[in-house]
Amino acid sequence: EMCLVAGCGRHTAWAIGIGEAERFAIMADAKYNGGDYDPQDPPNAGLAAARMTAMLTYRAPSSIDERFNRTALNGKQIRKPTRHDELGVVSHANEGATSTLPHFEVESYLQYQGRKFTRRF
Repeated sequence: EMCLVAGCGRHTAWAIGIGEAERFAIMADAKYNGGDYDPQDPPNAGLAAARMTAMLTYRAPSSIDERFNRTALNGKQIRKPTRHDELGVVSHANEGATSTLPHFEVESYLQYQGRKFTRRF
C-alpha cells in the first residue's frame, strides 16, 4: 500500500518535455525493439542516457557548476573514453579522436550514475 503525502497537480511543460526526452532516449536504443526487448539484453544505453538527464534535472544548474566547476577528472588531462562496454556504446570509432579532449568530472559522474542505474534492472 502507498499513501501519497504530497505531489503536484500537473506537470509543467518543462517537466513533460524532460520526461519525453528521457523516454525517447530509451526508445532510441536499438535494443529497446519497440518495447519487445530481451530481458537478458535490455536497452542499457538508453536507460543510462535517460538516467544521466534525470540526474541533471534533480539539481539546479548552479549546484552542478559549484560541485564540478569544469574540473577535468582527477585534475588531469585524462583522455575521454572511446567505449562504454558495459552499456554497449562506442562513442568514437577512432580512438585518437578523443586524445586531446578533457574528461570532465561531471561527465564521469553522469556515466557512473547511468551504469549504476542499469545494474538495478
